[in-house]
Amino acid sequence: MSNGTDDLQEALDGWYRRADQHAGSRAYELARKEFYGPIWRRLAGTPLAAQAEDFLQELLVKLLMHKEGRRPRALALPTCDSPRAWRTKVLWNALSDLIKREGLRFDVKRAARDGISPDCLAKKRRDLRAGRTEPEAPSAVPSSRASETTEQEAVADLRVQRAEVVPHLEKLEVQRRVALGLLLSVDVVVWVDALATARRITCDEVLARLRARDGTEPADIAVVYGRPVTSKDRDAWRKLVSRGVNDIKQALGRSDLWS
Repeated sequence: MSNGTDDLQEALDGWYRRADQHAGSRAYELARKEFYGPIWRRLAGTPLAAQAEDFLQELLVKLLMHKEGRRPRALALPTCDSPRAWRTKVLWNALSDLIKREGLRFDVKRAARDGISPDCLAKKRRDLRAGRTEPEAPSAVPSSRASETTEQEAVADLRVQRAEVVPHLEKLEVQRRVALGLLLSVDVVVWVDALATARRITCDEVLARLRARDGTEPADIAVVYGRPVTSKDRDAWRKLVSRGVNDIKQALGRSDLWS
């Protein structure tokens, strides 16, 4: 393989120039694998985390499709020395556009909930980014910010290897199983009975918690620990996820999922 190309670049080129369906399918699979991790890492811990799979599918269409002679956006120009760097840039730009779009929708929903103008919320965000006002100080500064980042990266890695990970979830202790299942967008309803037994609550209560999920981390934590979610619950959740990741790492014989 010569400089200035790679497997995905060659597959995209075949898909674009020859309408080679096999090359198109290969480009899709390679791009999905390449884009998956960065998207999950960018959205992890945000209200948009639950939409990561939707974002991935939309971006694959936006960046790989071509029509009327126009090159796929993910296909680097012939003069480009690094197709991977090209794709990283176009992926980041397209993902940023999606985040801005969804951020506006979130502002509207939040404004409706709080009874204030969406414009006021958007202005507050702009002011904070420009440093014109100070953000509200948190009640406590978590001392484990670095470990939270590591945890998010580990979960993102699990999502990349989702097909390998999911079959091993059944081997985990039920609370760890449910925690990782929620983070990996697995249907955890089959484990409701076991979770209810472990938490000494009713199945109806677990189902109610699942129905109340809104794609945020507190809602996931509440499935296991109930509401209101306390700092103690958050700490317990992080330990639960950490131990679950370690269990999966051992099951897969992998040392790079958690560091």
